[in-house]
Amino acid sequence: MNTEIEFNSLGQMASMTLILDRVNWVLIGFGSAVCLWLLVQLIRNRQASPLVAFAPPRGERLPIEVTVLPVLVLIMVQSLIAPLIARSMTGSDLTDLANPKTQIVVALSQNIATVCALLAAYWIGVRYISQPGCSFVLGRRQVAGDVLTGVFGALAALAICQGTLVATQWLIRYFDPLHQFPEHRVVNLMISPDQPDWVRPLMWMGAAVITPFAEEFFFRGILQTLMTKLIASRWMAIIAAGVLFGFAHSDQPQVVPAITAFGIILGVIYERRGSLTGPIIAHAIFNAKTLLWVTLVPHAATS
Repeated sequence: MNTEIEFNSLGQMASMTLILDRVNWVLIGFGSAVCLWLLVQLIRNRQASPLVAFAPPRGERLPIEVTVLPVLVLIMVQSLIAPLIARSMTGSDLTDLANPKTQIVVALSQNIATVCALLAAYWIGVRYISQPGCSFVLGRRQVAGDVLTGVFGALAALAICQGTLVATQWLIRYFDPLHQFPEHRVVNLMISPDQPDWVRPLMWMGAAVITPFAEEFFFRGILQTLMTKLIASRWMAIIAAGVLFGFAHSDQPQVVPAITAFGIILGVIYERRGSLTGPIIAHAIFNAKTLLWVTLVPHAATS
């Protein structure tokens, strides 16, 4: 009986893997088509910069020292909140990061800290970059176009970043065949069968909603604006912010080139549309797709 259940579970997992693989190739195909179309448009309009459209607010009054506030808030709040949550959760130990309960504490405290950092970034945007607050996020309020650009940007990013990730992993394995790639903490929590039911919705909220808003407010709305002010080159500002965005995810070194490419794509969307709506949409879709893919196969194996 147990053998039959195990066989059925393996069959479900294989079937789900096949479906996801096919859907993934379809998404890559759409993303590649978007990239090809953009390349054709760039060649046709080679005399005009692809960034020329709705210029985002430049934040002429933005002090350099203020831009680190969201990072300080993130670090301080998490360092204060994590011990408090750990005390209320029996069995957690902040010195043992392999402990499943400790991972929950870290993830929960990081989500709370990210919300606080988001609010700090929004305050900076309203205070120093663009007033009223909706202008910092919505730009010129071309919402329909921003959303559509975000969707197409997500498709292009899925194709480009997946190819970059595969190439990076191949290169690492070429020099170190036994190299083990570290998993993201959120992924480990999502696929673990021993976590409470409330953990997965919390991870979804953090990855697909809170993080896209917080990171786009900071890396595009604030940091890219500051880089443009310092470097006086929109392209170099996009690349610089994208590189910093990539290295901010260095807990998984193999994803840094792919995330850097993703940050550059998000930066182009922001400069092109002058609004954070498009980058937030693209970021949310990208994160949601990643979480969906890493959770569906284990779910099929345990259902």
